[in-house]
Amino acid sequence: MLLKKSEQLNLIREDLKKLNNERVNKLSYIRSTDTMEKFKIYQNQLIEVENEISHLLNKLDDVDVIKSINKKIKQMETKLGENIQNLEEHLENPNEQYNEIKSHFRSLSKDILGESAILYYKMNTNSNPDFFADFVNINETHVNSQSDGYSYKKMLCVCFDLSVLITYSKRNFFKFVYHDGAYESMSDTRKIKYLDKVREICEEFDIQYILTTLSDDIPRDSNNNLYDFNNNEIVLELNDDENNLGRLFSMKF
Repeated sequence: MLLKKSEQLNLIREDLKKLNNERVNKLSYIRSTDTMEKFKIYQNQLIEVENEISHLLNKLDDVDVIKSINKKIKQMETKLGENIQNLEEHLENPNEQYNEIKSHFRSLSKDILGESAILYYKMNTNSNPDFFADFVNINETHVNSQSDGYSYKKMLCVCFDLSVLITYSKRNFFKFVYHDGAYESMSDTRKIKYLDKVREICEEFDIQYILTTLSDDIPRDSNNNLYDFNNNEIVLELNDDENNLGRLFSMKF
């Protein structure tokens, strides 16, 4: 029995020796610098993979947001198409106010410039209406390019502004308008017609009209007399005196 046990002990010692050698080898592998470097590399790679996964998940969320935005865009495009169609139908069948504005516009153009003018529109490339004004003859056909001239363009704008104010004079709307140098380069005869008409409109429709002009542009009648402005119509006279009292806000800019 002692001999048998002795043999078993030798075998166990041999196994223990092998296991110890294996333990030493494994401890050496774990403690080696190269192994720790590899561990760090793998750890960093793992972090990068986790970050990429997080980034992709965020992209998935963004895809849902983009889908929602695209859906809203399609809805808005559909709504825009409906609004454009409604606008075209409205312009083709204008309301009472628009017809009244066009009527006053034609009348003012005739009284001031001696030519009838019409308002009309064209749809531009963005499906928005661009409004135009042209002079016409009795058959309402375009007669010449007067409406393209600088002074006539300004006066047509004046006529349009006044037409709007006249149309809305009995409604909750602006009651004044301001024009700077509106009749420059016009003949004295037309200037006088313009000023007389403005005075008539202000009295009839209770509109405040503000006009600025150079003294050299004030028209003269056939007797070479300056246009007769009433004292209460001249609110301010400006000059270039050294004391600056004749300047706007009494200061030089």
